[in-house]
Amino acid sequence: MKKLIALICALSALLLTGCGGGSIYSNYRETEQLTVIQTLGLDLVRGGVRASVATGTGTTPKPVRISAEDESIDLALRRIADYSVSEEMFFAHTAYVLVGESTAVGDLRLVLDFIKRSTDMRLDMPVFVVAGGTASRLVLGSGDESGDKG
Repeated sequence: MKKLIALICALSALLLTGCGGGSIYSNYRETEQLTVIQTLGLDLVRGGVRASVATGTGTTPKPVRISAEDESIDLALRRIADYSVSEEMFFAHTAYVLVGESTAVGDLRLVLDFIKRSTDMRLDMPVFVVAGGTASRLVLGSGDESGDKG
């Protein structure tokens, strides 16, 4: 009887600790399967929102910058995902959120509510207001490969 209890304990320990070969994460992805979004830009436009994203220089062979407009931030980001790369967009390592000045003056709460309720983003991301311009212009024009720092 003691041997049977010891065998059951050993088998359950293997299964519960993950040594059984399966992963405890059901949504695990390799880094190569993700498009890590470095910068997110948000602007209010007539009829909705323009979302702009840029990847970091180390996540893809060449940084990806893309923008899309839709009725809400969620829909604009889905549109970007549909038109962009084949990998899943990953926002957990987003370093910056840029907001156009007119958006900050108009309805910054829309942006902050989106970040707060998003399961993909961290709450500690810095949010910057782009003075005198739009976030999309800055996101899409940043990191010029020509090397010109001007």
